[in-house]
Formats: sequence, structure tokens, C-alpha cells
Amino acid sequence: MSFGKLCTFVYQNPYTMKIKHFFVIAALSSIVIACKSDDGGDTPPEETITEQQTATIEILTEGLSETWKISNASLTNANGTFDISNHFNITDDEFIFSAEGSLEWRIGHDINTAATSTEDAKLDYYRSSNISSFNFNADSGNELTAINGDFTLTVVDDNTVNGAIAFDNGAMLAVSLTQKLAEDYPQIPVNGLTFTDVNTFQSIMVVGGAIGMTGSNATNSLYVVTREDSEGSNGESPEKIFKLSLDNNTFQERLFFQQDFVTKRPYILNGNLSVYGAQYVNSYDQELQNDPSTMAHGANSDNDGIGLTRFGAAVQDDYVYLTGGDLDGLGNTSGNKIRKFDNVSGQIQDFATLPESRYWAGTEIVNDNLYVFGGKQNFVQDYISESTSYLCDLNSGTITSFELPVALFTTFVVRQGDLIYVAGQIREDLDGDENIDNFDIYLGVYDTVNNTMTEISTDLDDSDAFTTIYGMTIFNDKLYVVYGDASQPQDVPNGIIPTWQIKAANIN
Repeated sequence: MSFGKLCTFVYQNPYTMKIKHFFVIAALSSIVIACKSDDGGDTPPEETITEQQTATIEILTEGLSETWKISNASLTNANGTFDISNHFNITDDEFIFSAEGSLEWRIGHDINTAATSTEDAKLDYYRSSNISSFNFNADSGNELTAINGDFTLTVVDDNTVNGAIAFDNGAMLAVSLTQKLAEDYPQIPVNGLTFTDVNTFQSIMVVGGAIGMTGSNATNSLYVVTREDSEGSNGESPEKIFKLSLDNNTFQERLFFQQDFVTKRPYILNGNLSVYGAQYVNSYDQELQNDPSTMAHGANSDNDGIGLTRFGAAVQDDYVYLTGGDLDGLGNTSGNKIRKFDNVSGQIQDFATLPESRYWAGTEIVNDNLYVFGGKQNFVQDYISESTSYLCDLNSGTITSFELPVALFTTFVVRQGDLIYVAGQIREDLDGDENIDNFDIYLGVYDTVNNTMTEISTDLDDSDAFTTIYGMTIFNDKLYVVYGDASQPQDVPNGIIPTWQIKAANIN
């Protein structure tokens, strides 16, 4: 048997590179059979469709489950074709194939499929996962469909899948997928964070109120929301929006006069700035050109309920999950409910019940799980904080608990991939008189994959008694905080209003 004849018979399709032992044995058997033939016209043995499909599934799943990312993406619609490969709402997508034949598309932030430009495709709109089966096309070993036929894909080789996703409006997203490696995931900054000054703003409600903070990846803008009593009129204290455009580091402000309590929880939802308050949800255009559309969300409005205070909130799809914070007119509080508010219909429903009441507890959603961190069981009693935290499965409503390494009076939390950054205040009653004597800063990262918390160091000055963090958000690979001294003087009639710093640290 000549070497040339052997080379003739050793054949392998490019997309079946991950052949396992039983395929190797089969290939060797084919060589032996071929070598016995005297017919010089022998051709390579063809794999059966079943063998090709088996090899394709092995590529997609590594025999069990494998995660793929988008390496290239091109959006085509009536307005043209746009390369959006590097957009934040593309790089956060994951496609998880399992050997049982299922595909979980973790969409992350959605895209604007009706975009008129490359930039216009960016959209801050966190979505739930899309789970479907995947099926081979008839008579094909490497061509498949999923998501009710809207996703067609071809396995090219062991690290390349090409596909196209069709949308209801006729738009098409062409994608190339590659395997997601360990280094592709957000990493915990084990060497600590270094913060730089970004800008400052003035407010009398950072300490006495409960400000909110969020950011827009799409517009590179940061929003801080307060109820600003110093600017009230006619008995109403307005909701105030501080918008910081980071392209030119300048502020824009807007007041909306509507009587509500102090707690503000802002989010960018489907391109709009939605602010959830104690009784109302107000939706602004991101340029703050017009007054918001407004509606009562109805949480804790029955019987003696008068709304919410120091509640948690997190958004996914068109829903906001409002956690804890119940307040009644008699000062009694029992905030153990998780409520689900539909931003489209305006309907609210009780979704789940926590084992304990929670106030001041930051909440975040990652992969259809709602996390509730620390906080307090009572609105008052400032000296009692909690380390017990909760996870609520949004598909089943099941609640489990986990422990933080320290009890945190109030928490500010924000998602980055599978990680959740947790900033908290450790408030200490040093002399036992039930009054707070010292604020300390805690900053950590909770890994939702292995359910562990890692404390991270920062250069934020925590040496005095009352300087701490009052808000936090992440976008465009930076962590932003509101930071300042709770003891600084305040005298509104004489124009003395506390100043607060916005600081940022790179996290990638």
C-alpha cells in the first residue's frame, strides 16, 4: 500500500474536526477496507447524515453544554446594512447549546432593529432569555434552525457558526458565532479600583432622601434622580433629573412637579428614562425635552397603604419588579412583597413573598434571577442591618437565601454580565445609644455563577465618620458612584447646599 493511496483515503469534512474515539476507529476501519481494494478509482467513504449530525452536535455542545458569543454582526433593514459587531448590546449576547437539543439565547440588551444608522442600533433594554429547541434541516448534517424557524445557522467548523436571525419587522441580523472562552467574561478586579473625579452636583436630598442613579450605554449619559425639596413650589417638591452627558461632561437638569415621596429608582427601559417612585412611574425621553408620561403603579395602595419607601427595583423586558418598602399612614411597615409591574398595561400583581421584610435593599436581575442584597427589616431603627440576602427565580417564583460577609444598612447594586457589583454602607453605633456614629464603605462583586462574594479595594477615602457612597451604576465599562460627606453643612435660605461628587473607575 503506497503512501499516496493512503492519503487518498484519509478524508475529513472541515466541520467535523472534533471527531471522538469512535469516529477515529471508524476511520481506521475504512482505511483498512480501502487498502484491500485493487480498484485504483476508490473514493473517500462518505459519512452518513447521522454521523455528520452527531459530529455537529459535538461541536456545538462539547458533549454536554457550550456557550457561544457573537464575533461579527450585521443588521439589515429597510434603511440599509449596518456593522454592529462591537455594540454593547451585541457583545453581551450568549448562545448556550445543550446536547439534549436545546438552545438558550441570553439576549442581554436588545437591539433597535428599525435603526437608521449604526449608532441608532444601540438600545438599553434588558431582555429575558429565549429558550427553544434546535433542529437539523432535512438531509443536512450541519444546517439547523431554532427559535421557531427565525434563527437559521450553519456549523462551518469547530469554532465557527454562521447564522441569521429574522425579526417580525422584516429586519435581519447576520451573525458569526465563536466559542466563548473564560477570558471573554467580565473579570472581578482583584487588584482593586482607582476612581477619578468626573463632576459634581448639589442637592439637599442625598442623605435625607433616597436618590437613584443609572446610565445609558446608547447615549453615553448618566442620570441622577432626586426629590429636590429646596426647589419646591405650591406645596409640591419636584422630581429632579440631573443628566450628565459624558461626551462633553456637562449637566442638563429638569424638574417635574408631582407630589410623591423621596425614593427614586431610575432605569433606562426600551430607550426611555423610567423613574419609579413611591407611588408613580414617570417615563422621560432621554433628552429631557418634554414632561414625562406618568401613571400610578398601585403598589401598596390598598387599605392603609400609602405607597413605598426605600424599596428595591429591577427591570427585565417590559416589567419592573418592586421589592419591599411598604409604608402605611400609621407608620407601620411590613415590606416583604415582590410585585411585578407591567409598564405597557400599567397593571401590577403580587409576584412572590420574601421570608422577611426588606428596606434599603438593592435588587438586580441576572439571567431570570432577581437578587436582593442586605438592607433592613424596618424602615426606622437605623442601627440594625442585615446580611441575609435573597434570590428569586423569576420563572418559578421560588425564593432561596444567601449570606453576605457583612451586614449592610443600604445597598446599591448593578449588573455586569454574570457579575453584580454591590456597594453598601456599614453604619455603626459605636457608643450603644442607637444613633449612628460612623459610616464605612463596602464594595464587592457577587458572582452569580458560583454564588460567591469578593470584596474589592478602592482608593475612596473612608477615613472620616460620614463620607460614603450614595449611588452606583455601570455602563460603557466604567463603574460610577455618587460619593460625599453626610455631615457637610446645609442652609438653603442662605444658599448653602451640599455638594456631591460623581466618580468613575475602569472595570475592564
